[in-house]
Amino acid sequence: MIFLLPVFFLFFISIVSAAPPQATTEGWIVRSAIPDTIVYEEGIAYDFHAHVFDATTGNPIFSACSCDIHIYDFDGTHLFEGTDDTASHTYDYGWDVEEANFSIGVEYPYILQCNGTYATDDEGGFYSGTFEVVNNSNTNIDTFWVIIFAIIIALALILIGFAREEHPPITIGSIILMVTALYIWVNGFGTLTATDLIPRFIAAGLFVVGAVLTIKSLSELK
Repeated sequence: MIFLLPVFFLFFISIVSAAPPQATTEGWIVRSAIPDTIVYEEGIAYDFHAHVFDATTGNPIFSACSCDIHIYDFDGTHLFEGTDDTASHTYDYGWDVEEANFSIGVEYPYILQCNGTYATDDEGGFYSGTFEVVNNSNTNIDTFWVIIFAIIIALALILIGFAREEHPPITIGSIILMVTALYIWVNGFGTLTATDLIPRFIAAGLFVVGAVLTIKSLSELK
């Protein structure tokens, strides 16, 4: 069962998620156009957008409205604050946010707050959500599940080898573990980069297990 610990650990990480988005349902409805995942691009500012609608009529709010965005770091400190009171690009409100505010592999909470600009206007609405910054155009979720599948196959071969007392399946499974470990060490997995502690810890553990089993299996081959 000890060989299944890496899989259980990776599965636990995969099911941990942030709080779901929250938004007003009356008055003004604010809809975020910020994707759940954005790609880190050096020297490129992100163009974040929001749309505002009247909850009763469904009509867009494109005048006498001011929208603010607040983006926070993981510890709750402000990374960025911006205000836009002029609708553009077909009734949306937007902010240019420099990529230097963000780090790869981090999830950032944000709040959009829109209010009427007249002194007697008490209309308004908000939207809160999160987005993650990744290092390529894929979210790395597909790669994450490929890694999980490779580990499961490797462990299955190892268990079959022990059950049948046959060394070839153990050797093949152990080599798959080591190759997977090297991939994680170099590339990370999911939205975590190779420099993060969790991928390094998992990669080191898988490689040690694979190396020990490979050496033991090869030394006992007849």
